[in-house]
Amino acid sequence: MMRNFQKKGLGAKEQSLLVPLLLHDGKPVVTLSEVHVEIGNEIWSNVIILYVIRNTSSIGAIMRFITTEWNFVAKPKVYLHNNGFFIVKLNSSEDKNSILVSGPCMLNNRPIILKSWTADFDFNKEVLRTIPLWVQFPNLPLHYWGLATLSKMGNALGKPLYADEYTSGFGRISYARLLI
Repeated sequence: MMRNFQKKGLGAKEQSLLVPLLLHDGKPVVTLSEVHVEIGNEIWSNVIILYVIRNTSSIGAIMRFITTEWNFVAKPKVYLHNNGFFIVKLNSSEDKNSILVSGPCMLNNRPIILKSWTADFDFNKEVLRTIPLWVQFPNLPLHYWGLATLSKMGNALGKPLYADEYTSGFGRISYARLLI
């Protein structure tokens, strides 16, 4: 990770991280430039937040899961956050999207919740308040298998995020599956 900061000119050994302190009415004021925020967003743009419901997994267990179940993407970095969240930093947006559309995941018979990281993600507020669910629409007539139709059906239940790869590629037509 330090390499990423060094590429952007931050955190190099010879560069000081100390900046002059700004005071307003005797209190410190921190002002973040849009450029620095964008650099941070770029560094974490290919992240998935992973949470295993009712399970305290280790990074080792998560890495074993990733090695066996997500063997179609390059090996990601995994970080443990508070409250059982794991930050999975992938190598590309293609890898991230491939995982998100690959379908539901389980670890030790426990569902895994996957969410794409956004800048407004709050680890303290996100503890299972809103979770994406895979929803199946069985026995759909063939003429309902279009992006607009499936999106409208998903909209009736929440915010449709993704169709799994078998749904979007017509690899299975017994049911459609959407992440909502």
